[in-house]
Amino acid sequence: MRYSTHWPTVSLLILLSCFVISIFTICCKANEKKVLTPSKNQEVTKAPVSPILEKKEFISEDWKRANKLERVTFYENIIISKILIGKTKEEVFELLGPCDGTDRDSIYYSIDSGQKLESGSPWFFSLNIYFDSKGLVTAVRGST
Repeated sequence: MRYSTHWPTVSLLILLSCFVISIFTICCKANEKKVLTPSKNQEVTKAPVSPILEKKEFISEDWKRANKLERVTFYENIIISKILIGKTKEEVFELLGPCDGTDRDSIYYSIDSGQKLESGSPWFFSLNIYFDSKGLVTAVRGST
């Protein structure tokens, strides 16, 4: 029986794979400990998960009644469903109510993440809605 002459290559591949898995595991563990906000570079601690933070299908009237913490339950569905794409600003206001702020070609709605900054204050992010030159929604994204 002859031994393969490729065993050094195989050994090297196995070692390399173990190294990559180790680095990935270390990075994941480091990310579990804390989250930093890009703008303020402050540590964020995770708040206990409340039933209010469950994901829900977007319903206009429920969104309009919701406070900023309750809005987080609809956030993902609004983005994934693309319900706002192609709508005018007036149609967006009809669905979501008044916005919390505007920019040249976008509007945003503030959302309480349910997490706290190290200082104890709530960590807010935004649902940003972008319009093209015709005034139609082209993108919906979240940002901190």
